[in-house]
Amino acid sequence: MPSSGNNAQSTVNAPRQTPQERAAATRKRKYDTFVQEGIDETSVKGRSYKTLKPFYQAGLWWPQGICLYSDISMTLVDGIKDGQRDTHEEEEDEEDDGADVSKPSEIARARNVHAFTLFAQRYPELLELFYQTIEYEDSDTFDRMVTTIMEGYKQARRTDTNRIKDDICDWFLRAMKDSTNELDDFSFEVEPISRTDLKSERGVHHPLTRAFLIPFDYMGRVYLQSDGVEACNKVFSDLKKGSKRLNKKRRKGKKGKATDDREDETGIPLESASLCAFLYSINDYDPEKMWSGLFRGPLLIFAYRAIFTSPSSALGEKSAPTKSGNAKIHGVFEVSVESIAYVSAQVRFALCTKHSWTKEDGVFNLEAFYFFVLDLMLKAPPQWREDLLEFWNDAVFGDTSDSFVLDKPKAGSNMAVIMQQFTRDFSDANSADPAAEDPADGASSSA
Repeated sequence: MPSSGNNAQSTVNAPRQTPQERAAATRKRKYDTFVQEGIDETSVKGRSYKTLKPFYQAGLWWPQGICLYSDISMTLVDGIKDGQRDTHEEEEDEEDDGADVSKPSEIARARNVHAFTLFAQRYPELLELFYQTIEYEDSDTFDRMVTTIMEGYKQARRTDTNRIKDDICDWFLRAMKDSTNELDDFSFEVEPISRTDLKSERGVHHPLTRAFLIPFDYMGRVYLQSDGVEACNKVFSDLKKGSKRLNKKRRKGKKGKATDDREDETGIPLESASLCAFLYSINDYDPEKMWSGLFRGPLLIFAYRAIFTSPSSALGEKSAPTKSGNAKIHGVFEVSVESIAYVSAQVRFALCTKHSWTKEDGVFNLEAFYFFVLDLMLKAPPQWREDLLEFWNDAVFGDTSDSFVLDKPKAGSNMAVIMQQFTRDFSDANSADPAAEDPADGASSSA
């Protein structure tokens, strides 16, 4: 009995947890459960994710809507560090950034912070777990979540690449027609490219892909034939010549002193900063306005639809998709500049001769091209960018997105008329709800 009293006394004297302490303990228990479930899911190869599935899903979206080329771990680290700076440090950094953002390290950091911001906006719950790994000094779980995101990233990029590099063969002639159908006296007769043809025959080797790779400075000579047929044909031959010479010169440069890509060379080089014909709607081409028609090329639109809505919708035909597209899976019904840049890179790779995904294609670098495209849209005048996104949203989603469920019924439609009749016939306060009185009951009483 005395011992029972002592136990009671010790229980009474035990310090009680504050609400904050109880919340912290509960939070830690949930985190520990999450960590263990993550360990269990990754310990068996090939096991499907449940706890880590949101991270895998975020990885599927990462290249398409966040950043095609980024070190995901460094992106998270840079973003978290940026968010943890106090107001004073933030002000100082803004002044420094305004003074010089040209250093490669600062450019890379700024890109990481931009990607982190997009991730944080879309996946706040996942970001909270990353913050907890830092709070509990758990680098293993941090790495595990990053690895899972990377798995999704690789799967999405690989799937899209394989789809576009094959399907684009069915789009070439249609894209050429749609892009030039308003031009006077323009015709382009050429043999189509088959899915079974070697990809090594694309690039500057095939007239069709070569036509889509013409840099802006030469588009007028080909599509408008501003300097005559002979000048047009010379552009095509110079593209092949320029590619061969620059590739040869680049190989020599790797062995010794760096060489100038342009000097003392003939031909037209395909450079990372070139704005090529596939990016444009040629109908809107204006040699004095490089922005006119830019990022409105039919090939881009077809590829975007194939990736984000469904392959069957690429050419605009409204048919029932066999499965949900990426836009619906990720709950996205608006086009972003990041997704346009992603599709631009995928189409550029599909046009080149390389079979496997790679950044290098002669002197052309796909990563540099991607960031040139992305930075151009991000830094463009707001009005131009808004007009571009409005064009894209109409071209990709139009009335096929689920946004129409928020619209009111069209005037004169059955739904609109019945709502008017409800207001007219049930306006009495006692009968405000048409469902309040069962019609059957009314019928029986009148009988």
